Amino acid sequence: MEKSSRASISSQDTAWSSQSTLRPHYFQYDVLSEGEIRIFKLELNGEEEPLSGTLLTTYHIWNSLDNGRLAWKHRLAEDVEAVLKQLTGREDYHTFSYTWGDQSETYPLYLTLTSGKLDSNKQVRTNFEPYRNGAISIGRNLKTLLEELRRRKHMEFVWIDAICINQANEMEKKMQIPMMRDIYEYAGDGYVWLGEATPDEVTAMNLLPHLTDQLREACLVSTMLSANNERTFTDLGLPSPSDRLWKAIGSIMRNPYWSRLWTLQEVVVPERSGESGHLYDFPPTQVLYGETTTPLEVFNQFAIAATALGIRSWIITGSTDLRPRSLYAFDGIDEIRTARESWGTDLWGVSLSALLMGTRRRKATIAVDAVFGMLAMMDHRTSRTLAPEANSSTRDVFVKFAKHYIRNELKENLLNHIATEERMEGLPSWCPNFASSPATISLGSRWVGRASLTDELKRQMYSAGFKLEGKWKLPKSKAFALKAVANVLSGRNQSNGLRDTKNPRQMALLPDSDNLLVAGIHMDEIVAVADCNAAAESANFFSLKSLMLTESWDTQCLQMSLQHLSRDVEGFDVYARTITANRVSMERSHSDTILFDREHQLNFVESYRKFKAFIQNMKSVQGEIHIEDKLDRETIHFADTLSRVTRQRRFFATGNGRIGLGPAETEVGDSLSILFYCPTPYVLRHQPNGRSRLVGEAYVHSLMYGEALDMLDRGEIHETKWVLE
Repeated sequence: MEKSSRASISSQDTAWSSQSTLRPHYFQYDVLSEGEIRIFKLELNGEEEPLSGTLLTTYHIWNSLDNGRLAWKHRLAEDVEAVLKQLTGREDYHTFSYTWGDQSETYPLYLTLTSGKLDSNKQVRTNFEPYRNGAISIGRNLKTLLEELRRRKHMEFVWIDAICINQANEMEKKMQIPMMRDIYEYAGDGYVWLGEATPDEVTAMNLLPHLTDQLREACLVSTMLSANNERTFTDLGLPSPSDRLWKAIGSIMRNPYWSRLWTLQEVVVPERSGESGHLYDFPPTQVLYGETTTPLEVFNQFAIAATALGIRSWIITGSTDLRPRSLYAFDGIDEIRTARESWGTDLWGVSLSALLMGTRRRKATIAVDAVFGMLAMMDHRTSRTLAPEANSSTRDVFVKFAKHYIRNELKENLLNHIATEERMEGLPSWCPNFASSPATISLGSRWVGRASLTDELKRQMYSAGFKLEGKWKLPKSKAFALKAVANVLSGRNQSNGLRDTKNPRQMALLPDSDNLLVAGIHMDEIVAVADCNAAAESANFFSLKSLMLTESWDTQCLQMSLQHLSRDVEGFDVYARTITANRVSMERSHSDTILFDREHQLNFVESYRKFKAFIQNMKSVQGEIHIEDKLDRETIHFADTLSRVTRQRRFFATGNGRIGLGPAETEVGDSLSILFYCPTPYVLRHQPNGRSRLVGEAYVHSLMYGEALDMLDRGEIHETKWVLE
């Protein structure tokens, strides 16, 4: 659900729907004390009757000792469990995760109160304090949810934010939002509401479990499916690519629910484990879409199988040629899986690295919610430590969170995530705009979930500033206490300029400033740059227009390479690997064993030449070619990786004969540097005041796997320190 980001529904301004012929009294909420929440029970009246229900105020069970004692003290004077038992037959409440949607048209929900204290006859007192009775306004999506629950005769108490929080009371919202994790973590059953469904979507939802089983079986016998080749589907017993079922599934997977920030925590934090009993499994949450119900785990398995078979993009776009920037449910489910696995591993909350990767593409109405959404999934101690002051600006909230990340996160490097679609004025150069989606694929992202990559694939990932073994090995300690020990043993302290940090990357936050002290090696200076590949911005990278733009860009970059690249290297191989960042593919199938070609096992030049030939064929027939008819799988992966890696990146050459890919802001005169214990090289821009600004991460062939550290150990280059502002 969307919480603090929503504008309050004012009792002065709300216009009731034309369904209500009389203007009702407004419901009077009570004043909540610390630790209190409200839960709601829908009245199961006739379908033509106005929506109505009752609210019950109770104390929530907190994790912390102090609040736990407070709740216990007040529960002694309450009969809430007995009330719930009498009214519903159970002693807990359910939760619903949904999006508010369009609020331009509102509808009345009539409310009464139920007492948490039984009367003298041990009976529940409903319609308690009737002078408060009245109505609140709700949006269309919540209205349809309540109507569906009434049709299903759902009699249990539920927690729904738009009903259980007084949306006209800003102080109450600020008090209730920090409780969201506890409300969802300790609830009974959990549900997701996707909204109203078309007849085709209802059919698709009913068939989804069987279709998922078919796709999982197909993974065992087929590497890829092709929508341009009907037999790849029908030979496996799958519906034809032209079957309207696939279009309906695409519509379901594009539902806005999967892209909202606040919905992430609502399916990540529930304590309920999956079928195998592991905490990191998807919880047994049920997805409601119209009149249908499907386990969330079915969506998870469907997403895994569709990824392995190479049909994610086609399901979203309906075209084999289009490459969408957002994969909606596929991205959203992957983010849930990433955060859920971290939750099950770390036990006390989702790790910083998983939070960063799980929230970057999700949307929030106001910027500061990007951090609030992450705090809601952290361990309680960290969440309280990072809780902003009431008057904190968005910039201050972002910088405070970024500083904590720099000090405490081992696996993921924040510096590799500063490239965002929207820049925020006033942020330090090393601090991302957490409220904006990434501008491009992060080269140096090292976060991989339990089910994402094997250890072999992890070892192929970049390690420009550290080694897999030896003295430059990145420490693996996760426990906070062990971090301090690791720093002591490594001699990282104030005396050598590494202040106020537990981070093994040798980054220090300078006192009384937002500046970051980093250590590393100056490698080179950038002497030539080419503009970004404009075709990489297109959803149809394989259209004739985009391919011609890529050809022009490629010609410019290749000429720059021939002019600047050292003659003692295999030029075409280095060039082909550079424009794809040495990545074999952006998407894995179940059979892949290589993702980053660290050991140079594959022929990138051959794929490059086939792609160039394909462009010439497209020009000769004016684009009337399906890519899968003319390109093998490896070359399609090459072209797809080229389009995604070069988006918002400039090709550059250096004075010492290197070529690389850098951020879109890279300029001649920028410095190319290696930072200790960081995964990639970085482009820095030195300022007249002696400080530097971080431009962003880079790919430079022959510098991605600790080669600079070998040069340092041999005495060929020397360590340097910079202050990033």
